Parts: sequence; C-alpha cells; structure tokens
Amino acid sequence: MPPDLPLGAADLGGVRFEIRGILQLASLGGPVFGQRWPAKVALPVEGRGVRRLHLLATTRDGAELATGTPVLRVRCQWGGTVVETPLRLGMELGDGWHAPEHSRPGDRSVVAWQGISESSEAVRSVVRLYRVTLDSPRPGAVLERCELVGGNSAATPWVFAATGE
Repeated sequence: MPPDLPLGAADLGGVRFEIRGILQLASLGGPVFGQRWPAKVALPVEGRGVRRLHLLATTRDGAELATGTPVLRVRCQWGGTVVETPLRLGMELGDGWHAPEHSRPGDRSVVAWQGISESSEAVRSVVRLYRVTLDSPRPGAVLERCELVGGNSAATPWVFAATGE
C-alpha cells in the first residue's frame, strides 16, 4: 500500500471513497509475490439504491500489453439486466506502475491519485490510481448485484475502493 495514499474516507478524482486496503485479483501472468489471488469477488451493493458505480483501481505488470487488452471485467445486474463491462488497458484503466516517461493513462478514466510506494520507488516508477465510472444502462434501474472478475490478462488488477451514488 503506498504510504501517502489516505486510508479511510478520501475525496479522489471527484468522488468520495472509503479506502481500507487493496483487493488484488488473479491474472494470467502468474501469482504476484508468490501468492494466489481470487479470480472473482462480489461487491456488497444490495439495498443501496445505486445508479452509478465508481471504482478506484489500477493495474500492475501491464507495460508490455497492447492498448485495449481487457484486464478486469465488471459484471453487474441493474434492474434485472446483466451488463458485463471490460476494463481495458489504456482505455478504462491505465497502467498503474510505470516510469514517468512511459505513462499510459486510461482514456476513459480519471487519474484520481498519484504517488510512490516502496516497490515503485525501487524501480523508479510512480503509482497511479484511476477512477472508473459505470452508469446504469437504463434510467431508474438500480444496482442489484456486482462482481469483479480478473484473470483476463498478464496485467494484475488492483481495486482500492468502490462506491455508489
């Protein structure tokens, strides 16, 4: 966890998030740091009346992948309709660990936070977290279920927070 990333409630990228840690999902590139990670995780959304979902997320080890490579899938049920949204490298998500001169931000996301961690500093890189927003596909439909699905590429998806409005 980057030491200067705020824990608890924080306004990042124009949205208030509650940051409690890192959710690391599986990737095809093998287990990072010698551990296995879940391929799928459900988000707690029931009964909240959410019409828009914001994720604070990034990727690691995506520098060699082509722009448009799916890294994470967000599968949500909005008012009975299931929608699966791919979060793609260089589009909805940027590469989170990179040398400053090789930045590849997401075109459809907002850089919500940038800083340095011990591991990024050791390789002269910076860490970026991106705010990705998913809207209900139908006016008035609320979020009933949502899960994050990794294991799509060699890049490792990391999710720091999710919030709805």
